[in-house]
Amino acid sequence: MGFSQGCATQVRWIHQNQPNFDRLILWAGVIPEDLKYTHLKDYFTNKEVLFVYGDQDQFLTEERVVAYQAMFTKLPFSIAQKKFSGKHEVLRDILEKI
Repeated sequence: MGFSQGCATQVRWIHQNQPNFDRLILWAGVIPEDLKYTHLKDYFTNKEVLFVYGDQDQFLTEERVVAYQAMFTKLPFSIAQKKFSGKHEVLRDILEKI
């Protein structure tokens, strides 16, 4: 799991090292746009990637979320999304449900 700017750090590490994992949670942050992901299509085949964000997040405006969603459609793997009622924070109850 990565939170906020930690999401980009997490994805860069995954991109470089390709560790074994089942689920990646990107909480209130997204993947770097400057990386190439096409060679990772098979790598991400059986991995769940989830973008979680609050509907009152002061850093993720509606315009920014729409731009991220457009970027997600261009990736060679899918990213599921979970929107919750809250701000730029990790909520334990939401995380436990995930």
